[in-house]
Amino acid sequence: MSKILNILFCIVFLKTAICSQEPETLFKLGNSAYENQEYIIAIDNYENILKLGFHSQELYFNMGNAYYKSNQLGKAILFYERALRLSPSNKDIQYNLNLLNGLTVDKVEVIPRIFFMQWWYDISGVYSSATWSLIFIITLFICCLLFGLFYYLLNPESKKSVFSLFVLSLVASIFILLLSYTQKSVEKNNTDAIILVENIYVKTAPAKSGDDKFILHEGTKVSILEAIEGWYEIRLADGKRGWVSSSSLEVI
Repeated sequence: MSKILNILFCIVFLKTAICSQEPETLFKLGNSAYENQEYIIAIDNYENILKLGFHSQELYFNMGNAYYKSNQLGKAILFYERALRLSPSNKDIQYNLNLLNGLTVDKVEVIPRIFFMQWWYDISGVYSSATWSLIFIITLFICCLLFGLFYYLLNPESKKSVFSLFVLSLVASIFILLLSYTQKSVEKNNTDAIILVENIYVKTAPAKSGDDKFILHEGTKVSILEAIEGWYEIRLADGKRGWVSSSSLEVI
């Protein structure tokens, strides 16, 4: 019986080791192909990593680079957007994404938010919700330490100073918790998508017989409002709405 258990343990261990090494190997192969300007081969290796269930900011960023080099603007923007979701403050991703957005045909003017709401979302978008949560845990831990220090100190002046720091850290913790919640809501309610086809007419109804409202081109970012049998109702940042085939875009 013990021999059987040992064999099973070895099989599970080896399988785990192989699975953990395979994405790393594919990533290296993809990077090597990219350096050799074999962009399609690089993309194939990166896509195989995704099929294994592995995701990372570095993977998405490299895929964006490879798709851009292979002249697939929509896919490149899609993966830069995905990379930015995981690393909102990454300057390289922001630069590449802004560069590619400048290459798109459709120039959509964003309807501005009220200034304080825009300010709040800008701050929450500096980090991912996971990073904000980690910062919250750290500040909460500092709060607990300060509270414990306040409880054991005997000197009134020292207690007053520690209490002031405690209040400040508590306010900061609440502020950071709200930022984490805001960013989590943004990530959870992800309805943004990228147009991947060269161009497509936006319809008045979810049917080919619907009238054409306007045309969109590859790389344009839209928000999905509703899905009906192979069709998406979309909205642009400037408020325009209509229906497009679900095969013409991909959710970020």
